[in-house]
Amino acid sequence: MLGRIQNMSKGGVCFLSQTPITRASLLRCEIGITDVPLSIPTLALVRWTKKQNLESSSYLSGLQFLF
Repeated sequence: MLGRIQNMSKGGVCFLSQTPITRASLLRCEIGITDVPLSIPTLALVRWTKKQNLESSSYLSGLQFLF
């Protein structure tokens, strides 16, 4: 699944995607940085997912990093 990070903190990210992600799912993520030829692998737990707004087909999800 592809998406964009809305914001990031020490404990996780708010993730924007075109499809909803099931709460409590365990995800293997690859966090890429624009113009950098590598990505950072991490595991994350989906804590919540909601539709961005009524007219949008986008979803926001809160992902907690697992260390």
